[in-house]
Amino acid sequence: MYLVMMGKVELCTTVADANGKFKVAVPKQKHKNQLTVTATDVAGNGSQETIFDVLKKNEK
Repeated sequence: MYLVMMGKVELCTTVADANGKFKVAVPKQKHKNQLTVTATDVAGNGSQETIFDVLKKNEK
């Protein structure tokens, strides 16, 4: 399972397909918000956080 958070607020969860690919639909965010994604396998082992910065449209 993949978990997307903004601070302590859970935004969404999803599971990977048989090939390990996944998609999430995150609600619209404000510029400069930071989102974190973690993964947990079926045994309950969690990954380290991956942090994403929300950018303005067309910003790189």
